[in-house]
Amino acid sequence: MICKFAGVKAKYQNGNVKRISNTNVAYAKPHITTIKKPDFLIFEESEYISINGYQKRIKFSELQEYIKRI
Repeated sequence: MICKFAGVKAKYQNGNVKRISNTNVAYAKPHITTIKKPDFLIFEESEYISINGYQKRIKFSELQEYIKRI
């Protein structure tokens, strides 16, 4: 919905939980949205979105303004 208001197209990859066989280890793969160039990593029930990895984060409410600037 935000991409529609910002006038850009996005590509989506759904995230999921990966389990490592014969261990008690699981990895939560985030939902990944690619808009223009950067990848946005989105975890469910989180108010933050990571950009191109986990170094830079923005609040979900700031996403539309961020998209307009790139």
